Amino acid sequence: MKDRIQQISLYHFFRSLKLSNPIENAADVDDTQIKVEVSGLKNIIVQNSESLQNVNAPIYPFGTRPEIIDFDIKNLPVLGSNNQMNLIGPDFYIGSQEVFGKKWNKIFIKLNWKDKPTDFEAYYKAYLKSNGKFGLDADRFFINLAVLEDGKWVPEEYIDSTLSTKVKIQGKEYSDRKLFQSNGNSVLDPDGDFVQVIHISNNNFDLNQKFELSDESLEQYEVDSKNGFLKLNLQFQDFCHKVYSYVLARQMMALGKLPDSTLEGAIYYNGANELIVFDTSEFKTDIEKAKETSEIVEVAVNGNPDGIKHKIGYFGDGPINDPEADHIRATVLPPDFLHINNKNLSGRVVELRTKIGDILSSISNSELFQAVIPNEPWTPTIKNIELDYEATATVNDIEIIHLYPFQETL
Repeated sequence: MKDRIQQISLYHFFRSLKLSNPIENAADVDDTQIKVEVSGLKNIIVQNSESLQNVNAPIYPFGTRPEIIDFDIKNLPVLGSNNQMNLIGPDFYIGSQEVFGKKWNKIFIKLNWKDKPTDFEAYYKAYLKSNGKFGLDADRFFINLAVLEDGKWVPEEYIDSTLSTKVKIQGKEYSDRKLFQSNGNSVLDPDGDFVQVIHISNNNFDLNQKFELSDESLEQYEVDSKNGFLKLNLQFQDFCHKVYSYVLARQMMALGKLPDSTLEGAIYYNGANELIVFDTSEFKTDIEKAKETSEIVEVAVNGNPDGIKHKIGYFGDGPINDPEADHIRATVLPPDFLHINNKNLSGRVVELRTKIGDILSSISNSELFQAVIPNEPWTPTIKNIELDYEATATVNDIEIIHLYPFQETL
């Protein structure tokens, strides 16, 4: 007898299935739940402010030349102040009907950057110097997160100082994250091979979550889109694409002037292989500080009646009395641990010598100078990206579809 394959409909297994809330008349108690955990989701929409991106190819989250309109390397914004500059940059959208159409609890954005500089200060050292440091601060690239719900962007709220940074831009306060900060591995993929993981929780958004699973496929973000997207907005600092031509021209001119002369504002290595900026305004500040220090030294030595000269007297005046000697010691000797902020005369002399040495180092021996040639601006590029997520459905979200027996089934 010939073997026969008999198909069986799922109807026979689920025909008596019922979902109910065992706590009668308690609509707010969701006792029946289905919890979903998904790891390694790649079927997502990735899109920047300019165009859709291919999730299976290198992704430019903020475009090929991300620009923040008022970011200026000559006038850097100050964190914590109410910056009146426009420091809002381009957007990166992540879309998924599967994830954002459910009542998600947690999302883990797992990504690897392509050729990201290991040190932004070193990579951008030829561009600028600010507050004694050369280059860009990696912790000043911020992103603002928001979830699209019913056509409105709901921003992430302030979490804590380890995850959120308050940034004021043109009178509005944002709770931002550092672009390159990782929150540790995904709990759904603890051994994942991703350098950065951004952990997002629904508790940090003022959402009215509901199931919005649609038969229509989600193609891309449009201005009239209602749901299904997460937005990452670049803020505060960009990657210097718009000033690269200026910086390159400045540094090449500086190179061409050596060894005969130097260029105002250019960045060099000096004879000691130290980075310096040839900046006359900075020299002026250093000279003014040296002058202030020299005036302090002069008063300590020549002042009357408390100066050393007055207290020690002239040749032949005899021994210095004990109180005067202790006063001189207090003026000359290094301070004790109770007065560490008072440099006294010994510290002031060293300070003066150091400041003058810095000035001389910056303006002399130009034949030993080397102009620093700038690297091309780095364009943020994601090499690969995946999502992990956790979602929960309650009894009010679950629908049972009537399963009819197929033809020729038992």
